[in-house]
Amino acid sequence: MEAQTLLSDLREEVSCSVCSEIFTDPKQLPCLHSFCLHCLKQWHQASQNILNNPQDTIICPNCRALTSVPGSGELHVEDLPTSFYLKGLVDVVAIKESNNTQVTCGNCNEKSSEASYCFQCCIFYCRKCVTAHNTMRGIKDHRVLALKEFKDLDYEDVLKRPAFCPKQRHQKEELKYFCTNCQMTVCQTCSSLEHSGHALEHIEDEAKRQKIEVKTLLKTQRQNLEAKKNMGGQLDEDYVKVIQQGKDIKARVQEFTKTLIEVIEAKKEHFCAAVDHQIEGSLESLTTRKSKVVDDIKEIESLLEKAEKLLARGMNAEIIQLKKSLETICKQASQTESLCREPSGILALVFVENAKLLDNVKSAEIGSLEMPHHTTNGQSLTESTEQDEAFAGDEAGFILNPKTTEVRKNYVS
Repeated sequence: MEAQTLLSDLREEVSCSVCSEIFTDPKQLPCLHSFCLHCLKQWHQASQNILNNPQDTIICPNCRALTSVPGSGELHVEDLPTSFYLKGLVDVVAIKESNNTQVTCGNCNEKSSEASYCFQCCIFYCRKCVTAHNTMRGIKDHRVLALKEFKDLDYEDVLKRPAFCPKQRHQKEELKYFCTNCQMTVCQTCSSLEHSGHALEHIEDEAKRQKIEVKTLLKTQRQNLEAKKNMGGQLDEDYVKVIQQGKDIKARVQEFTKTLIEVIEAKKEHFCAAVDHQIEGSLESLTTRKSKVVDDIKEIESLLEKAEKLLARGMNAEIIQLKKSLETICKQASQTESLCREPSGILALVFVENAKLLDNVKSAEIGSLEMPHHTTNGQSLTESTEQDEAFAGDEAGFILNPKTTEVRKNYVS
């Protein structure tokens, strides 16, 4: 049962969230979400027709992150980086399920229950094709293993499959270099044809260097995650404070109105409604903030999980692509506006009794809801005092009109 559970989890990891099927030619977006090539093509076309999405951009079906193509021209989905890690996992699932399911030969497309796997070609062969494969002089040194003979260590070798060039007619060439001029991985042919004269680094050396940078980026994201969690906790506390202070204010209002109940019952209801209005606005604001924080937490946790898997199991080309993606994500995260820890509105309100009410109960209000004044940055103490005097007027200096539940304009909070 435990093995079945593990296999079920593995199938879920290699299933496309668009078509819910096992990945076919998985392509990875900069946000680290992956999808089948044909699913991305259909999604890209649909987004252009329905959302009027530009030709040179694609929206992630999961997180709605926008990917733009440098320069001008149409986006070629085929040019998006292939997830070799996921392709390896797809083969692992096929091997593990080969006892019950036939495997498709990568050469003749025939299904076979007695297939073998070539670790260099990275494809399955049926019995006839593997015989022909093993007789070819140029590939006689390839390691081929029958699926029924696979051990745990063999699955690790499947996941260590090489990364091949995505260029047309280069698909069988391994990515061996990193062009520092173009900031991309290239094969031997690409380095000669398209990157002649450019500064090239061996992909292993560049991957080691960028792996250190990726770890630094991941550390930054973990710190961002921790900050979001702390902010979420603070918002929870503020949420409780808003509710409690709303209750406290209404309690004081009701206590003060006991001696005036026959005359000012209607006025009391206006104030309670005003408090409720303020509480509702504050709770709605806090709920929106908390929802945003929760979404950010989930997104960062998902990002870290995917990034750490790729960092641990991905090929050199994927690590380099991972570093690019994380730089973009971290840059975007640093530009987002931080949430204010102290909610405005009812949390700062107090109920101030009107001591003169007993003398003119029929004409005066029972009190006022005031918002303590805070001097804003850059505002001098003189300016603040003058502003206070400008609003000093009616008997209790009403900030909130209980009949309209509106705060007077230009009042600094």
